[in-house]
Amino acid sequence: MKKLLALALFSCASLSAQVDKKLVGTWEFVKTDLAQTEKAGLHPSYTIKDFTLELSSSGALRTTELHRSITGTWTLSDTGNTLEAELETGRLLTLSIRDLTSDQLTVQYRNGIQLLKRTSAVDPAITSNPLPKTVVTTNQQVTGRWKATAITMADGTKVPASDMPDIRFGFQADGALEAVSQGQSVAGNWRLGARSSTLLASLNGETIVFYVLSASDGAMTLREGPKGMTLALSRLP
Repeated sequence: MKKLLALALFSCASLSAQVDKKLVGTWEFVKTDLAQTEKAGLHPSYTIKDFTLELSSSGALRTTELHRSITGTWTLSDTGNTLEAELETGRLLTLSIRDLTSDQLTVQYRNGIQLLKRTSAVDPAITSNPLPKTVVTTNQQVTGRWKATAITMADGTKVPASDMPDIRFGFQADGALEAVSQGQSVAGNWRLGARSSTLLASLNGETIVFYVLSASDGAMTLREGPKGMTLALSRLP
């Protein structure tokens, strides 16, 4: 039961859905620019040894690090300086673009300034796992206080009503988020994803991607990542 509570509480802001053809292709990690990292006041907590970023014009993405590949979808901010990827793991990857030329990409990633080189300008063919069917929602529709009424785990197991913990979420209009379970409260922030069919919840230092499976004035169903835990929520007065 403690594991369930942890999942529900701790696994529980707008960009345009556009891509930039200049970014399409395959990029490989070259090095961490230590001088620029220090100048930016950053302190890398992780040493990158092997990282490849593939960006498709269709909006599909694949990252490969230490021989592990993860797919997702990517969009670019209106200003063109932030790339956000909603990964199949249910997490959000954010790359702040510092510089872009025809053959070099400089980004802020893993708390450091990273240099990547283009190894191919060919539009990569990326086969990603099927995404759940979602609906488009609005900030106004999400804003408010919600209570979890049903939980379905990733393996399809439904939590019995007798074991349902008291889980509540408060989505504020200013982007603030409060998650409460059994008297334990965690503060964070939230916003809708680029296509307004995902809800991005930042809690405990990471951003979780929730797919909006259904939404109405009084009820909402969220799934953590494409294949994670599903929460059925009812609006509180």
